[in-house]
Amino acid sequence: HRAIDTEGSWSPDGRYIYFTSDRSGGPQVYRVAARGGSPERITFEGSYNARPRLSADGKRLYVAERGGGAVAEVDTSTRRVVRRFSVGRWPVAVAAAHKTKRLYVCNTDRHTLSVVDLAQSPPAEIKRLQLVREPGCAAVTPDERYVVATNMLPHGVSIDPTLSAEVSIVDCEKLAVSATVKLPPGSTGARGVCVSPDGKWAYVVHQLGRFNLPVTQLERGWVNTYALSVIDIAGGERAATM
Repeated sequence: HRAIDTEGSWSPDGRYIYFTSDRSGGPQVYRVAARGGSPERITFEGSYNARPRLSADGKRLYVAERGGGAVAEVDTSTRRVVRRFSVGRWPVAVAAAHKTKRLYVCNTDRHTLSVVDLAQSPPAEIKRLQLVREPGCAAVTPDERYVVATNMLPHGVSIDPTLSAEVSIVDCEKLAVSATVKLPPGSTGARGVCVSPDGKWAYVVHQLGRFNLPVTQLERGWVNTYALSVIDIAGGERAATM
């Protein structure tokens, strides 16, 4: 299977990893094998097509249903959907804030981030924040003060020499976008983000196109390649790109 979720979501005890595949259409769960053994695949009910995220205790799995306009809450013991709650029409990624009991959901259809309060019964969207263009993944800082969301595509005119995809930083206390950080010119396809343990830095993996070069060395990555950008979260600026 070709994994949609390249990051995966690990259970608290480290025995299981959850991810989705574009071929199976549902969450794929593997029990991690002992040394020298083979991993065991576990089948879940339902059809999903986005990155799943676990609750802090590992009892619930939250999966965005792209095209269905909802997030499915799945019981990991029975592997069945417990309930669904509405977000944007095309949610693709979920980030969980366990202490504040919130989910942050990237919606590509309206370029928004849904904030879902899990403490309510049933869970409900309490705010929808406007981002830049097609947010594709998000990560929460350990203190749950910020959410870092990547925008897959640039927004602007194609003749702009500084055109690039951007990273949105959300202040979770104010429920507002506190900063928008541009990646280097030519950046697009921001497909992954994670946060350092101290919550100071965000690391973003993205495509980098050097559009000012002639297309003669495609196979060596001179024109199109991938890069890692480091974002100062509190400062709201890009510190470096490698």
